[in-house]
Amino acid sequence: MKHSLSWALTFIASLAACAGERRVHPPPEGEWLEWEPKPEGRTKKKPTAPDPPSSEPGSKKPAAKNAKPDDAEDLDASPATSKPAASATKCNGKNLTREALCVALSELDAKECPAKLPKTATAKDAGVFELPPNGARRDPSREASSKQCCYAWCAKVPAARPPTACKSPEPLLCFEAPGAGASSAAPPPYADCPGGLEKTAAKGRRKAVPRATFSARRTKEERAGEPAACCYDACK
Repeated sequence: MKHSLSWALTFIASLAACAGERRVHPPPEGEWLEWEPKPEGRTKKKPTAPDPPSSEPGSKKPAAKNAKPDDAEDLDASPATSKPAASATKCNGKNLTREALCVALSELDAKECPAKLPKTATAKDAGVFELPPNGARRDPSREASSKQCCYAWCAKVPAARPPTACKSPEPLLCFEAPGAGASSAAPPPYADCPGGLEKTAAKGRRKAVPRATFSARRTKEERAGEPAACCYDACK
């Protein structure tokens, strides 16, 4: 009897031990194989500070405290004004026109434009009525860029009344209207131009000019780009 009771107590103890190892609440589905209870009191990881800006080429540097955007308008800055250079050559006499010669700075073999026209091959063909005189002074008002050097002088226009007959006119030339007007003016609105040109022979610096008549049509077209232009047709 005692042996049976001892065996029974041993069996009950073993059952109790097995019951103590059994999970009362099984883990959620999917955690059966590697389920472990979560440790209590785990501290949260502190957020790390952002990395400092890179100093490698191409990286943007932080803007200065008082910096302005590149495309922001500076209201305190004075507006930029670009006035055309005043002409250094004044031709105020009647029938006097201003002629000019422009030369590339690279042709002069100089770092900047000389004050007077140096001897150049192009000077031999310059001018409509007269060749450039010795010592023709620089005229910045004629220069289109910093790579160009222009020189001007005054020449006398062989002004004449319009020819009575001009057969087979051909485009001849254009020049700047005389600053003080012409002795024989063309019809309005071109009264600042001579009505015609008389025939002259070459002499000294003066060039030969054929008989010519004023061309209102060509003058109007030319004045779209040159407001003081006077254009003429040669008469045959």
